[in-house]
Amino acid sequence: MQKNFNNQKANLADKDIDDILKIIGYRCRVKTVNRLRSILTYSRSIIPEHGILSRLILDEHGWHYCAGQDYASEIKTVRDCILKG
Repeated sequence: MQKNFNNQKANLADKDIDDILKIIGYRCRVKTVNRLRSILTYSRSIIPEHGILSRLILDEHGWHYCAGQDYASEIKTVRDCILKG
């Protein structure tokens, strides 16, 4: 089974959170990155499973995002899914 955010969110280590933030927090304001870090650290259970979150994949090289068509808008959607729970 492929490891993705939906099935790994309960087991995120600090390094995982840092790697995910490098992807979804890129070019965001500090306030947004801090909010994302807080949610990923303390409130992962409020993040529902979304299909787009399964595109955030963990493999032997670390976390990466597999975009469908528009990487920038999809990353924004992933960020919104996490922020809005």
